[in-house]
Amino acid sequence: MIAAVLTGDIVASSKMSPDTLAQVRQTVLGVRGALEDWHEGAVIGAPEFFRGDSWQLILARPGLLLRACLLVRGRLKGARLGDTRIAVGVGEVTAVDEERVSLSTGEAFELSGRALDAMKGERMALTMAPAFGAVGDFASATLRLCDAMFAGWTARQAEIAAVALEAGADTYGEIARRLGDGLSEQAVGKAVRSIGLDAVSDPLAAFEDERWLKTKGREKQPKKVVI
Repeated sequence: MIAAVLTGDIVASSKMSPDTLAQVRQTVLGVRGALEDWHEGAVIGAPEFFRGDSWQLILARPGLLLRACLLVRGRLKGARLGDTRIAVGVGEVTAVDEERVSLSTGEAFELSGRALDAMKGERMALTMAPAFGAVGDFASATLRLCDAMFAGWTARQAEIAAVALEAGADTYGEIARRLGDGLSEQAVGKAVRSIGLDAVSDPLAAFEDERWLKTKGREKQPKKVVI
C-alpha cells in the first residue's frame, strides 16, 4: 500500500508548560477528524505522540498530505500554541499498527524519519520514493514554497486559513460563520486573498486528485545509443 507518513516534532516544546503541551497534542489529534471529513478512511489509526513532543500520522490518502500539514500548523499557530516541524514520506507501507502507528514499518516511515533528521531551517519537507522519479522533486519543491508562504502568516491569518482548509468551508460566508467572532464575509475574503491562500488551491488540487500516484514505477529508462 502506498501511504503518506507525517512525522513531526513540536518546536520549542521544552519551554511549554504541561497544560500548553497537552493543548498542542489535542490540537494535532483533532486534525484527524478534519481529514476524515474530506475522505472517510483517509487516516489510518490515530495520530500518536511519542518521546513527549514527537508525533506521527499515516494517510491512506496521500493526496491529503499538503492539506494535513497546513491544517496542523494553521491550527497550532492560530491558537497561539506554537508550531511543529513536519516531514512527509510517501512510499510503500508494509505493516501497520493502528493502535501505535509509530510501530508500523515500511518505506514511507523510513523516508519520513530521514527527512525529519535532514531538516534545517524549514518547517515542512517531503521525500517521495525514488520510483516516483521527477514527480517527487516537483512535489517536494511545492511543499517548500507553501512552507515559505506559511512563515509569513500571522496567528490570525493562520486561524482563518485553517478554517478555510476544512471540508465544506467553500465560501467566505461559511468561513466567517465557523470563525464565529463577528468577522464579516468581506473581511474574510480580504484576509484569504492577502495571505495568498487562493494560490494554494492549485497545489492542493494537484496533490488531491492523486494522478501523480500513477507515475510510480513508470519512470522511463534512458535508451542505449549504439554508435
